[in-house]
Amino acid sequence: MTLMTNGLESGVPKNRPNPWRVITVFLLPGDARVKLSRRYPNALLRCRRDRRRISGCRDEATPNPFGGIYVNQESGKPAWASLAGPRRLPRHPDRSWQVLARVLLADFTLLGNHASQLAMGEETELRIVLGDLCPLPEVLGLLRHFFKGCPETRLHLYFEAISGPWERLFDNEADLIVHHIDKADPRLEFIDLFADTLLPVVAPNFLPFPISKGITPEQMRGHVQCVIRDTALRWPAHDYYLIEGARTWTVSDQQMKKEIILQGMGWGHMPGFMIADELRDGRLLSIAGKHLRGGGGEIVAARRRDAPHGPVANRLWSFIAAQAPALSSTVKRRSPRRH
Repeated sequence: MTLMTNGLESGVPKNRPNPWRVITVFLLPGDARVKLSRRYPNALLRCRRDRRRISGCRDEATPNPFGGIYVNQESGKPAWASLAGPRRLPRHPDRSWQVLARVLLADFTLLGNHASQLAMGEETELRIVLGDLCPLPEVLGLLRHFFKGCPETRLHLYFEAISGPWERLFDNEADLIVHHIDKADPRLEFIDLFADTLLPVVAPNFLPFPISKGITPEQMRGHVQCVIRDTALRWPAHDYYLIEGARTWTVSDQQMKKEIILQGMGWGHMPGFMIADELRDGRLLSIAGKHLRGGGGEIVAARRRDAPHGPVANRLWSFIAAQAPALSSTVKRRSPRRH
């Protein structure tokens, strides 16, 4: 990271000494240097008096954290420069300076994001990803109500499954996702929306043996298990509740999965709010028990904490936070009662 002024910027003639010239570069660990050189491939830190050297080193034997670096445009690697001539960065710089450099670079990134946010006007578009466990009628109704007041902002809606929402968010292809997340991830901020159960269900007469709470995975291995395809392109695939060795059919979304199960073509885990009516009237039967326990999921609205957000995105964030209790109550009423 460099802070510098030169003679022309400060009003000092080019051929006169410039008391205000400041070149401050901290020693960076290898990963930070690579990121810097990749982001600014043509960067070259240099003095106007001597374009090949940068003052600031004490001597050759003592690494000076307030020296200078330049980025070699051919190799893409930074090199050290001093009055005695250029030399490579020390292999083992002081650990305290590494820690300080990381902190300062993080603060510098946050400052840049804040400046970008201040420069933003009303966004012309927002990108929102709905995950495969999202209750579409309720969430779409919430978005419809909000975007009535934002006619100049175009909404881009995407549907992704399993790891797809996370991949889009971390690839900067989404401003907000509605999905389950790792709440311990410090890169994210989130608003809790609702919690729901995932129940293993079958259609009547699908199984050749009586339904009980003692059904085992081994008993289900010979029957087609319907699963959702992970839409992530580069992230490792995640398989939830998959029985090893079972025959599987894959589908793109929960609605298709539900219809396949209703038709007796397979069995699988479904979110409770989607199958409450079918469980009540007997069109679907739960096989959850001590061996097939099902599971639960906490759905949240999440966005990057370390990314700038414009005024429309921030108003949407506040709107979702205000509407979250009502959304949770609605989904809870749709879900089957727990016994």
